[in-house]
Amino acid sequence: MNYNAFERTLRRFDKAMSKIETFLAVGCISLCGLILLFSILNRLFFKIPLRWTEEACRMLLILTIFTTQPIVTRERSHLKLAFLSEMFKGKKAEKVLDFISDISVLAIFLTIFLLFLRYTLSSMKFTQLSPAMGYPMWILYGICTLTFLDSTVRAIMVCWDDYFAKRKLFPRGGDDFSVN
Repeated sequence: MNYNAFERTLRRFDKAMSKIETFLAVGCISLCGLILLFSILNRLFFKIPLRWTEEACRMLLILTIFTTQPIVTRERSHLKLAFLSEMFKGKKAEKVLDFISDISVLAIFLTIFLLFLRYTLSSMKFTQLSPAMGYPMWILYGICTLTFLDSTVRAIMVCWDDYFAKRKLFPRGGDDFSVN
Protein backbone atom coordinates (compact mmCIF):
# COMPACT_ATOMS: atom_id res chain seq x y z
CA MET A 1 0.00 0.00 0.00
CA ASN A 2 1.11 3.52 -0.68
CA TYR A 3 1.04 5.67 2.42
CA ASN A 4 1.62 9.41 2.60
CA ALA A 5 4.54 10.84 4.59
CA PHE A 6 2.52 11.27 7.80
CA GLU A 7 1.21 7.70 7.65
CA ARG A 8 4.69 6.31 6.93
CA THR A 9 6.05 8.23 9.91
CA LEU A 10 3.29 6.87 12.15
CA ARG A 11 3.95 3.32 10.97
CA ARG A 12 7.70 3.67 11.59
CA PHE A 13 7.03 5.14 15.03
CA ASP A 14 4.64 2.26 15.75
CA LYS A 15 7.19 -0.37 14.74
CA ALA A 16 9.99 1.24 16.77
CA MET A 17 7.81 1.68 19.85
CA SER A 18 6.49 -1.88 19.53
CA LYS A 19 10.04 -3.24 19.63
CA ILE A 20 10.98 -1.06 22.61
CA GLU A 21 7.79 -1.93 24.52
CA THR A 22 8.23 -5.65 23.92
CA PHE A 23 11.91 -5.52 24.88
CA LEU A 24 11.14 -3.70 28.13
CA ALA A 25 8.25 -5.98 29.08
CA VAL A 26 10.16 -9.19 28.35
CA GLY A 27 13.30 -7.75 29.95
CA CYS A 28 11.51 -6.82 33.19
CA ILE A 29 9.84 -10.19 33.65
CA SER A 30 13.00 -12.10 32.63
CA LEU A 31 15.18 -10.12 35.00
CA CYS A 32 12.63 -10.68 37.75
CA GLY A 33 12.80 -14.43 37.13
CA LEU A 34 16.60 -14.44 37.17
CA ILE A 35 16.78 -12.46 40.41
CA LEU A 36 14.20 -14.75 41.99
CA LEU A 37 16.16 -17.83 40.90
CA PHE A 38 19.37 -16.28 42.25
CA SER A 39 17.65 -15.58 45.57
CA ILE A 40 16.32 -19.13 45.86
CA LEU A 41 19.68 -20.71 45.04
CA ASN A 42 21.46 -18.32 47.39
CA ARG A 43 19.17 -19.25 50.28
CA LEU A 44 19.31 -22.95 49.46
CA PHE A 45 23.07 -23.36 49.15
CA PHE A 46 24.58 -20.49 51.16
CA LYS A 47 21.78 -19.90 53.70
CA ILE A 48 22.09 -16.16 53.11
CA PRO A 49 18.82 -14.30 52.50
CA LEU A 50 19.31 -11.10 50.55
CA ARG A 51 16.71 -8.40 51.23
CA TRP A 52 17.30 -6.52 48.02
CA THR A 53 16.20 -9.45 45.83
CA GLU A 54 12.64 -9.36 47.17
CA GLU A 55 12.36 -5.62 46.65
CA ALA A 56 13.92 -5.82 43.20
CA CYS A 57 11.46 -8.54 42.15
CA ARG A 58 8.54 -6.54 43.53
CA MET A 59 9.61 -3.43 41.60
CA LEU A 60 10.24 -5.43 38.43
CA LEU A 61 6.78 -6.99 38.64
CA ILE A 62 5.28 -3.52 38.98
CA LEU A 63 7.32 -2.33 36.00
CA THR A 64 6.26 -5.40 34.00
CA ILE A 65 2.62 -4.52 34.52
CA PHE A 66 3.17 -0.89 33.58
CA THR A 67 5.34 -1.68 30.54
CA THR A 68 2.80 -4.15 29.14
CA GLN A 69 -0.04 -1.60 29.32
CA PRO A 70 0.96 0.10 26.03
CA ILE A 71 1.15 -3.34 24.38
CA VAL A 72 -2.38 -4.15 25.51
CA THR A 73 -3.52 -0.75 24.20
CA ARG A 74 -1.76 -1.29 20.87
CA GLU A 75 -3.36 -4.72 20.45
CA ARG A 76 -6.77 -3.32 21.47
CA SER A 77 -7.06 -6.13 24.02
CA HIS A 78 -8.52 -4.25 26.95
CA LEU A 79 -11.27 -5.84 28.94
CA LYS A 80 -14.58 -5.07 27.29
CA LEU A 81 -18.07 -5.50 28.54
CA ALA A 82 -19.51 -7.71 25.84
CA PHE A 83 -22.98 -7.64 27.34
CA LEU A 84 -23.35 -3.98 26.31
CA SER A 85 -22.77 -4.81 22.66
CA GLU A 86 -25.23 -7.69 23.00
CA MET A 87 -27.85 -5.35 24.45
CA PHE A 88 -27.51 -2.87 21.59
CA LYS A 89 -27.65 -4.79 18.31
CA GLY A 90 -26.37 -3.50 15.00
CA LYS A 91 -23.19 -2.17 13.46
CA LYS A 92 -23.97 1.45 14.27
CA ALA A 93 -24.49 0.74 17.98
CA GLU A 94 -21.28 -1.31 18.04
CA LYS A 95 -19.32 1.55 16.48
CA VAL A 96 -20.77 4.04 18.96
CA LEU A 97 -19.89 1.76 21.89
CA ASP A 98 -16.36 1.23 20.53
CA PHE A 99 -15.93 4.98 20.13
CA ILE A 100 -17.13 5.65 23.69
CA SER A 101 -14.83 2.90 24.97
CA ASP A 102 -11.77 4.19 23.08
CA ILE A 103 -12.34 7.81 24.12
CA SER A 104 -12.86 6.69 27.73
CA VAL A 105 -9.59 4.73 27.69
CA LEU A 106 -7.79 7.76 26.25
CA ALA A 107 -9.27 10.08 28.90
CA ILE A 108 -8.38 7.67 31.71
CA PHE A 109 -4.79 7.24 30.50
CA LEU A 110 -4.34 10.98 30.08
CA THR A 111 -5.71 11.64 33.57
CA ILE A 112 -3.53 8.98 35.18
CA PHE A 113 -0.48 10.25 33.27
CA LEU A 114 -1.05 13.81 34.51
CA LEU A 115 -1.58 12.60 38.09
CA PHE A 116 1.57 10.44 37.96
CA LEU A 117 3.52 13.36 36.50
CA ARG A 118 2.39 15.70 39.27
CA TYR A 119 3.16 13.11 41.95
CA THR A 120 6.58 12.30 40.47
CA LEU A 121 7.57 15.96 40.27
CA SER A 122 6.44 16.59 43.85
CA SER A 123 8.19 13.46 45.16
CA MET A 124 11.50 14.60 43.68
CA LYS A 125 11.63 17.27 46.40
CA PHE A 126 11.58 14.64 49.15
CA THR A 127 14.16 12.02 50.02
CA GLN A 128 11.97 8.92 49.98
CA LEU A 129 14.29 5.97 49.43
CA SER A 130 13.46 2.35 48.78
CA PRO A 131 13.97 0.37 52.00
CA ALA A 132 16.36 -2.35 50.83
CA MET A 133 18.06 -0.94 47.76
CA GLY A 134 18.29 2.73 48.76
CA TYR A 135 17.45 4.34 45.42
CA PRO A 136 15.14 7.39 45.25
CA MET A 137 11.53 6.28 44.76
CA TRP A 138 10.85 9.07 42.27
CA ILE A 139 12.84 7.03 39.74
CA LEU A 140 10.24 4.24 39.87
CA TYR A 141 7.42 6.79 39.77
CA GLY A 142 9.07 8.48 36.79
CA ILE A 143 9.27 5.21 34.88
CA CYS A 144 5.59 4.56 35.59
CA THR A 145 4.82 8.10 34.39
CA LEU A 146 6.64 7.40 31.11
CA THR A 147 4.73 4.16 30.61
CA PHE A 148 1.42 5.99 31.03
CA LEU A 149 2.62 8.62 28.55
CA ASP A 150 3.31 5.74 26.16
CA SER A 151 -0.15 4.29 26.87
CA THR A 152 -1.73 7.69 26.19
CA VAL A 153 0.14 8.01 22.90
CA ARG A 154 -0.94 4.47 22.00
CA ALA A 155 -4.58 5.31 22.80
CA ILE A 156 -4.33 8.38 20.55
CA MET A 157 -2.87 6.23 17.77
CA VAL A 158 -5.68 3.67 18.17
CA CYS A 159 -8.32 6.42 17.99
CA TRP A 160 -6.62 7.93 14.95
CA ASP A 161 -6.43 4.58 13.21
CA ASP A 162 -10.01 3.60 13.97
CA TYR A 163 -11.83 6.88 13.41
CA PHE A 164 -9.77 9.33 11.37
CA ALA A 165 -7.38 7.41 9.10
CA LYS A 166 -8.58 6.58 5.61
CA ARG A 167 -7.02 3.11 5.81
CA LYS A 168 -5.80 0.98 8.68
CA LEU A 169 -2.25 1.79 9.72
CA PHE A 170 -1.69 -0.55 12.64
CA PRO A 171 -2.40 -4.24 13.22
CA ARG A 172 -5.51 -4.99 15.21
CA GLY A 173 -5.41 -7.37 18.17
CA GLY A 174 -7.93 -10.03 19.02
CA ASP A 175 -10.85 -9.98 21.42
CA ASP A 176 -9.41 -12.61 23.76
CA PHE A 177 -10.14 -10.72 26.94
CA SER A 178 -13.78 -9.71 26.60
CA VAL A 179 -15.92 -10.09 29.69
CA ASN A 180 -19.41 -11.49 29.18
